Amino acid sequence: MDAWLTEAGWYAGRDVGSEAADAIAAVVERYRAYGVDIEPSAAAQAFIREHAFLRAVIDTAPENFAIFTPHLVFKGDAEEVAELAGELGAKLFPVGYDTYDGSTLLVDESGRFFFSHHTGAYYLGSGKYEALMSLMSSEMADAEDYFFLSSFPELPHRCSFTERSSVTPIWVVTSSLFSTRRWKVFSRRCRSSSVSPSSATAPSPRWSRTSCGAWTGSAPTGGKTALEEAAPHFAGAALVARKIRGHGDPEHGASAQVCRSCSALLDRLGIEVIDS
Repeated sequence: MDAWLTEAGWYAGRDVGSEAADAIAAVVERYRAYGVDIEPSAAAQAFIREHAFLRAVIDTAPENFAIFTPHLVFKGDAEEVAELAGELGAKLFPVGYDTYDGSTLLVDESGRFFFSHHTGAYYLGSGKYEALMSLMSSEMADAEDYFFLSSFPELPHRCSFTERSSVTPIWVVTSSLFSTRRWKVFSRRCRSSSVSPSSATAPSPRWSRTSCGAWTGSAPTGGKTALEEAAPHFAGAALVARKIRGHGDPEHGASAQVCRSCSALLDRLGIEVIDS
């Protein structure tokens, strides 16, 4: 892991000092502008001082980097981070993000790392080495397993992701992929995972998010739709992938490479990916 960081410019004893303090102050103000107050813990400050402004390669196809700089990528992220902090019963502070999805790397006051991705929130580990290994390998646990209320099973809580085996046929595809083809990080859905069947005459399955964040297909009769049953409804369908970036980012709307997991799913559904 040190070798990976070294390629990005890290070295033992690195400390960017006042530049880290400026970056922390800037992100605190940006979160505050959206009604969320955050405060860096000693663990967050130490990580930022040592790693701020490093740009480390996560993957090359499609291109994805980890930027270890505190940042608010999307304005809606501020509220999501605040909600996650409340569910964890911990103070979270952003210490980085990835360039492919704009997902946020967070650390709490005890040095635990979390990853706020558009598919959900994940626990990376305690300490930077465990966390970064999880980030690189995509072997992440659901953050829900670490929610404060998880110690009180008799209390109501949100639908668990572990229930996905009974609700999402898409998971069957992605979970069967070899890790070399499964995209980092795919677990439940992509930001733009909605596709419409081309057939206007036959009853078609509808794909929608469940309360636990999974995608499930429901037939017109109300039952579940298997992928094999859904495929004929997508005959002749095509998909265009676009990057979603923050306001003012010149890459917003540019063509994007479909991730490996979605490619496998699209193959099963017979949907052509076009570049326009």
